[in-house]
Amino acid sequence: MQHWLDYRTDKDWRFFRHFAALQLVMDGSNTPQLIDIINEIFTIDRDFRLRYIVEQLFTSQHINITVLRQILVKLHQSIDYSSRISIWIERRETLELILNLELERIISNIRQPSTMVIRPYLLMIKGCSENLQMYLIEYLRLFADVKTEIKNPIKEKFLTIIIKWITDCCISIGNTQPLSMKFYEYIFTFLDNPQFPEVHKAIFDALNTLFIFL
Repeated sequence: MQHWLDYRTDKDWRFFRHFAALQLVMDGSNTPQLIDIINEIFTIDRDFRLRYIVEQLFTSQHINITVLRQILVKLHQSIDYSSRISIWIERRETLELILNLELERIISNIRQPSTMVIRPYLLMIKGCSENLQMYLIEYLRLFADVKTEIKNPIKEKFLTIIIKWITDCCISIGNTQPLSMKFYEYIFTFLDNPQFPEVHKAIFDALNTLFIFL
């Protein structure tokens, strides 16, 4: 498979070059050349033939988390490609990485507002395992109540995006892996917290959408 990486200019063989790079990274390789090759995919693979293999990056138990971070940042910049990614995750390190990237994105947008519409990283995720749901509940509790070094506007924006993502997972058509009831029960506890009116709005909007579907 290593020799497939040499197919740089031959368009007929370039698919195998990209496939090999993805497979090697999923197996734990952290060679910078592989990251560059994978980043090519997001501009060259216009038919999204490698989309399902790209999604396996999120679920690999062997991928180097630093490498995954670099790839995710590039993938997120490619709206066409990232909007087609929809995966279920079970690895805690992957969820933590996505949450960190999301928070960094929000902080950057607040400090340097942009007119560009930037999709949340979380929109690439259609759900997570029950163990990760319990972890996320605790993460949200600590973030909302303990992390005093983060200013309230950033907190509110971050929490709103996460809550909206959770509720979208709930009402998503065709979602065969619904989140646990404990997860939804926890969300409603935010209605008792007056610090985050935007979170309240996200919850009520989700309920309104759910009633429309019903």
